[in-house]
Amino acid sequence: MANSYSRRHQSTPLGIWLVAGLAIVGGLSSVAAGLGHIASVWGIPIGVLVLAFGVAELLVGLGLLTRSRTAYRWALTIHAVGGLLDLVGGNLLGVLFSVVVVGYLLTKSAYFR
Repeated sequence: MANSYSRRHQSTPLGIWLVAGLAIVGGLSSVAAGLGHIASVWGIPIGVLVLAFGVAELLVGLGLLTRSRTAYRWALTIHAVGGLLDLVGGNLLGVLFSVVVVGYLLTKSAYFR
């Protein structure tokens, strides 16, 4: 119990900063792509969907920086679903990335309150 308590009061580990930073960069990229799709008449439905995922990814990234438990759960969900979609699409590098991120976040669960 003391170990879990002390971890929550330590500074944020570098790995969490990296995962959060990648989520923020990915979210910004998705927001830009969504806005680009919305600019064309035929791409509005796709653009709105990509924009929504981009905003969600931005919020998750910022939440990971604050070590929010809700952001932690959403990050696990987003990366797990992304890994499954990468697997279906044949993107083995994306699957590997998702497995590494989910595995890392699972080892750092004590840091999120």
